[in-house]
Amino acid sequence: MFENIENMPPQIGIIKINTDGAFHASTNTTGIGVIAHGNNCQVLGGLAQHSIQGLDALHVEFLVVLADIHLARDKGWHRVVFETDSAIVINKFNRSRPNLSMLGPLIAHGKLLLDVFDEYRFSFYPRSNNLVAHTLASCARNSMFTFTFESVCPILFNQL
Repeated sequence: MFENIENMPPQIGIIKINTDGAFHASTNTTGIGVIAHGNNCQVLGGLAQHSIQGLDALHVEFLVVLADIHLARDKGWHRVVFETDSAIVINKFNRSRPNLSMLGPLIAHGKLLLDVFDEYRFSFYPRSNNLVAHTLASCARNSMFTFTFESVCPILFNQL
């Protein structure tokens, strides 16, 4: 079961991290897009990351969530909502029993990293509401670049 959150800012004191992954099967290239914002919709940080380590689209969605968790930990955010358009990822992270698939080690690693948060949850966020993270992921996949940002992401203004 997962929570569906409309396009609304988070509550005061909670950081919302929107994510998306992009995968190109013929080149095996991936892009990860992450953008974090606070309750008044201010951008607090994010990243666009190119990679050649994706096995398939689902694998990339798990890599994106791991990138989210690392970003939140690195920034010292303790109350976080992780939003993704992958219901499978949400369900796997919310399960209490171990995952025995090939993604099991990624899920177990991610769950261990979650121990530092005072509060967290995974929420479904449709791609249609997640244009910024999707654009970051697509640009990273197509352009083979990686960058992080603290507040405003200038490349997006040319892409949207």
